[in-house]
Amino acid sequence: MQTTQTKVEYSGITTTTTINNSGIVMSNDEDSGNLRHPTSLAINSNYRLHQRDRVNRFTTTTNNNNTTTASSNSPDSCSSPVDFESTANTTTNTSSSSSITPPPQSLTPSSTKSASYQTSSINKFLSGVGIKQRHISETQKKQQQQQPPPQSTETKRTEEEELLQWKDMPKYLQFNPYVLTGYRPLTTFKGCCFSLFYWHNETVNIFTHAIPIVYILAIVPGLMPWEKGYRFLSFCHVFGSVAPWCGSFIYHLFMNIERGENIYYRLLKLDMLGIWISQSFGALPMVTATTHCFSYKLKWCIIISYCLVALWGLYKALTATSPWQRRLCFAFPFTMRSILTFLRTIELVPGTTSSLTHVYLQDAVSILGGAIGAMRIPEKWFPGLVDYYLNSHNIMHVLVVVAVYSMHQATTSDLEWISTYNCNVSVAANSSVYYQVDSNVEL
Repeated sequence: MQTTQTKVEYSGITTTTTINNSGIVMSNDEDSGNLRHPTSLAINSNYRLHQRDRVNRFTTTTNNNNTTTASSNSPDSCSSPVDFESTANTTTNTSSSSSITPPPQSLTPSSTKSASYQTSSINKFLSGVGIKQRHISETQKKQQQQQPPPQSTETKRTEEEELLQWKDMPKYLQFNPYVLTGYRPLTTFKGCCFSLFYWHNETVNIFTHAIPIVYILAIVPGLMPWEKGYRFLSFCHVFGSVAPWCGSFIYHLFMNIERGENIYYRLLKLDMLGIWISQSFGALPMVTATTHCFSYKLKWCIIISYCLVALWGLYKALTATSPWQRRLCFAFPFTMRSILTFLRTIELVPGTTSSLTHVYLQDAVSILGGAIGAMRIPEKWFPGLVDYYLNSHNIMHVLVVVAVYSMHQATTSDLEWISTYNCNVSVAANSSVYYQVDSNVEL
């Protein structure tokens, strides 16, 4: 097997190229010592043909009997404007280990230009390959960045599977240790609104007060007398009926917002404010009906006293630090209403008897709901079994709705009685009765 070896020095870099009969080209940079195989340069057969043609330009023709011819340096090469210095050594090795090394030769200007052209062509080819490879790699990288992350083969977790347990919640949301599961994680305003559309342990609390809001605003105003003299009492009743539901709805819907403990307690105060409006504004028609036939001064003295007691209850509700303090802050307004109801019961003051049943039911149901919520029944008996429904807070919400319904029935009865009852005629009739009784006694 015969091989041809060529050594070329160009711009200070000496390159040795070896070509065998199979057309395999090996190139070695003597300065860097790097051996480059054509496969590492991605050179195909066409490139090997260019390399062989390049070597043939740099080698001198050898005869078949292995004789060496030497040519003298051409004088034109010295006067050539191209600054090119090259030396070529050609060695022919035979399979019998006999080698003849030809003396160095100088290249003619034409061969020099050809070599320079071939070298620039190869460099352009290699640089083009590198640019193309870089372009492809950058394109692939952009495509990988633009592609969405691979979808997991696992089924996406539903919202219900993402609900937390009691132990996972912040301290300020761990107010009922018997409700163990179904807690919504802390989330944004949008996440709180989205919780309306999946099931959790606050769903019943939210909708038991959201539905009454729609019903009251749609139905109750049309049932009230808005004539002059009754507008303020009608407004107090509608406002007192819808206020507790609005505060409770906002509190339960956004209690898990990710704004921290301070926002939670502000929402709780909003809930207490709604209850206070129901206890103060909502009770004014009943207090007015009870004092309807009192003297002007006594009537307004009782109404103003009730308002002051209600304001004190509001202060205690907003500054309470425990659930029991929040429940007891309405004790004084409730006591004052109970005294007025007792006076109507024993008929010391005039009033309609049909409204008394609803007044009793209103207060009794409210007390029962508060007691169930305070004792946390039935979840105290079955921890974790009634987390989503039928727990104490759910029962209390339903009972409070019944209480407000009773308040509405009592208020409409009282307003109807006020519009038809004449206190002066009643007093005159009572006076005549007393006079007749006294006359019969004298007889």
